[in-house]
Amino acid sequence: MSRHLDKASNTSLGSSLSLGLSSRKGIENLNLSASVNRFDEFKSNKYYSSFGKSGSISFNNISFTPSKRVKYKNTSLTFSGSIGGEIFGAAEPQVQITGYGSYQAIHSSHREKKEKAFGYENTQYKGEQEGVLDFNREKESIISQRTTTLPQTVYTYDTYSIDGQGIGGMFRPFRSQVSNVYNDVVQDDSESYTYGAEVGIGNAVHGGFSINNTSTISRTGRWNNNNNILPLFNENPEAINALDYEPITFKLVGGLTVDPEQSIYNTQLLKDKAIRTAIAGGSKNGYTKRAFEGTNINAPVNNSIKKTKKIYSFSINTKSN
Repeated sequence: MSRHLDKASNTSLGSSLSLGLSSRKGIENLNLSASVNRFDEFKSNKYYSSFGKSGSISFNNISFTPSKRVKYKNTSLTFSGSIGGEIFGAAEPQVQITGYGSYQAIHSSHREKKEKAFGYENTQYKGEQEGVLDFNREKESIISQRTTTLPQTVYTYDTYSIDGQGIGGMFRPFRSQVSNVYNDVVQDDSESYTYGAEVGIGNAVHGGFSINNTSTISRTGRWNNNNNILPLFNENPEAINALDYEPITFKLVGGLTVDPEQSIYNTQLLKDKAIRTAIAGGSKNGYTKRAFEGTNINAPVNNSIKKTKKIYSFSINTKSN
């Protein structure tokens, strides 16, 4: 007795190489990956089988450690003096001396200071505490009146890898609510001293001096006053601890998932359209409105952008008899 199977096979191979370039770190993130997939079809019995295997390796996948700006004490000094002769009916020769200098140092209150750090998965616990949040800014520079684009905020979430017999992959956390990240308020103190003196000697004598002191402060931090949209991006501690709410979910990279709340992307985030927070008022009394704006866009924002349902993963196995 013999049995003949009409078999058709298809095998595919794939490989990729990628190299990243950072404006701050240069060349980085060399990634190599390869995959093989085989599909067999036994037509006489209508039986199908498939096999696949893939792997990847990453080199130098390093991110910057988030940091916090320290407080500085700035001191500047300017001195000008002159000395000369005083003779009636004659010239008044004199010699002038001018000098200036400046000094900057870390403020004594910030030279030794313990700071809390809140990772991506613990952003909600920061609240009003002092600490460092888990984010960086790309191409950060000094902001002036001619600045047209703010630096891009990069949320430095953690990436986890799993590797074992018959299993492998990577997964990362996702936050359920669109929140806000910021730097704590830091105030720099500056003192400027100006001294001047003049002396004239001869058959007439005169002299004088002046002392001026100017104190200034500069402050950086989150925009709180008149930022009307900010409360919608703050996370409610009571909601975080609710039993039916997950502030953090984990998802496999490349995994199949079902998003039960696609309306958030379609309506609240306006799909792939470029949007920004609407700002009104003048240069000294500006305020944010609870709305997003863009090209031909004026969409009110009345609630927090937040997922309330769980994301489920699924797999499908099929077999024909």
